[in-house]
Amino acid sequence: MMESFKTHRGVIATLDRANVDTDQIIPKQFLKSILRTGFGKHLFADWRYRADGTPDPGEEAEDAEPDAAKTKATAETDDTEEEKEEVAPPRTLRIKVDGIEQDVEEEEVKRGYSRTADYTRKTQALAAERAKWEAEEVVAVREERRQYAERLAALASIVQLPGEEPDWDTLRNALTPEEFTTQFTEWRAQHARMEKIRSEQERVEALHLADMEKQWKDRVRAENATLAALWPDWAEPTKGKAIKDDLVAYAKSLQFTDDDLAQVSDHRLLLLLDKARRFDEAQKRKPKIEEKIDRALETIKPSGVPGKSKIGETERVQRRLMESGRVEDAAALIAKML
Repeated sequence: MMESFKTHRGVIATLDRANVDTDQIIPKQFLKSILRTGFGKHLFADWRYRADGTPDPGEEAEDAEPDAAKTKATAETDDTEEEKEEVAPPRTLRIKVDGIEQDVEEEEVKRGYSRTADYTRKTQALAAERAKWEAEEVVAVREERRQYAERLAALASIVQLPGEEPDWDTLRNALTPEEFTTQFTEWRAQHARMEKIRSEQERVEALHLADMEKQWKDRVRAENATLAALWPDWAEPTKGKAIKDDLVAYAKSLQFTDDDLAQVSDHRLLLLLDKARRFDEAQKRKPKIEEKIDRALETIKPSGVPGKSKIGETERVQRRLMESGRVEDAAALIAKML
């Protein structure tokens, strides 16, 4: 603890000014310092220094310290230490944003990662809840809609209009006014009930079709994601378009129609179709490769006497080809002869 005192002996300085507030004694911009060197050099800084930091001759205070040289050296040391403390730049990391490399402060990268991780966690939780809802609630709603459609169909079979609309002019002459009014009112009420049932059936059918379309789109989206994971080139715009065009052309060469291809959604069928296409292309290239091999074998002359080092290597490759019969060995022999 600090000891109390009654008398202080030291150097004092008078200030011939009135109404001096604390912002003038130590300006607020210097209060952020955490060093223990003190605030002496910032005393009345707005009065003692110009805007560029040079001393103001008209406001320069008399040095209150006995040893001016020592005080100046201490102040310069303190300024250097504080400058090092304040000027130290934050650590940055080089990252790529929209294809452009940028230097970002490490703290900002951490905050960005934290925000991304939080968003990913919330998105995954929402997706899990939606999947659970679709697995439980949507199935129940579809079943209820199916039962409702069946009840509407049963009701429509009961509420049938008695044939075509009667000839009301003929009936008006054949029936009494009371009978005509009763029959006309009953027919109109029956017709209104039937129209209401048909309208409700159309509404339920439209909901069913919209639900089926949504299921189809969700399935296609999931199959595309799976295919992109198994076949990365499929997801790239340029390569993906070329692959799709090749598959469509190959499928049509096998008598598939546009309607047939529009119904394909299983990623396994597309992978199988691509394998079949690659196999057929390899089979078409096979005769050309075999023809090159035959020409290469015909050009081999036992009496040929090339340079010693080269003929030894060529004969070695030739013997390997005769023993294995592999396309790779034939290609190696052709390369040696070219």
